Amino acid sequence: MGLWEWLVQRQTLCLYSFWLSSPVARVEPRGPLDIRFIAGMADRTTALLRAFYPAGGVEERLDKGDRCCVGVREDRVAGYCWLGRGEVSVAEIHRSILVAPDEVYYYDAYTVPECRGQNIFPALLARMLEADRAQGLARALIFAMSTNHPSRRAISKAGFQHFRDVEMITVLGLSFYRMRPLRSEREVAFV
Repeated sequence: MGLWEWLVQRQTLCLYSFWLSSPVARVEPRGPLDIRFIAGMADRTTALLRAFYPAGGVEERLDKGDRCCVGVREDRVAGYCWLGRGEVSVAEIHRSILVAPDEVYYYDAYTVPECRGQNIFPALLARMLEADRAQGLARALIFAMSTNHPSRRAISKAGFQHFRDVEMITVLGLSFYRMRPLRSEREVAFV
C-alpha cells in the first residue's frame, strides 16, 4: 500500500431493496437445509450460533429485538443472516441506518466456507422475505461491499434491486460519505 492509499481510503457499499409486494424468487439450496428463525435464548439453534460470536453477542442482538435466520445442515450452522428494525449499525461505514417502521434491514450474513456456492444465502434471503411479507412489511434492505461479488450475486438471485451506492472516503482518519442514487427509490436515513 502506497502513501496515498494509506492517507486516503475508499469503500463503497451497494444498497439493495426488495419491495415485499413483489413475488419472492424461489431459491432452493443445493442439498438439505433446515431454515429456522431463532426462537429465543434457550433455542438449540441459538446455542449453535453462539460459536460465531463473542460472549454475549447473540444475546445482545436478541435483547434489542433483532432476529436471526439460520440454515442448519447436519446439526451444524451452514449460514445465517440477521434482521433488524429501528436503528441498526452498519459497521462497514461506522454509521447506523434508520429503518422505517414498515421496513426491515438484513445484515451480518455469513455462509460457512464448506457450504459456499450451494445457494445457502439466497435461500435464507427468500425465506426471510416471505416471513417479512407475512408480517405486513413493505420493504427489505440489505448492503454488500462493492468488492464482495459472491454476496452481491446471491442478493440479486433472491430478487433484490441495487438502487444506491454509499461511498465512504477516509482521509487521515476523518470519514466523509457520498450517496450515489442509481435509480429512484424511497430515501434511506443514516445517523
